[in-house]
Amino acid sequence: MDTFIHETNLTIRATDSEAILTPRLLRQIVNEVVAELEQMDMYAQRRQRIRRIEQGALLRDTNGT
Repeated sequence: MDTFIHETNLTIRATDSEAILTPRLLRQIVNEVVAELEQMDMYAQRRQRIRRIEQGALLRDTNGT
């Protein structure tokens, strides 16, 4: 599956110079980001399908069928 990120805004703040992300926490963050990107992709695909259906209906209406 191809995923395209159109825009990314990040704010990173260091709260403790000794604090680092554990591998488990990093995996959790990555999984959450991937899940959100998949949701965005599914939503975009759904909008595209709806748009095609609407365009097909418009073409039928303008052709008099």
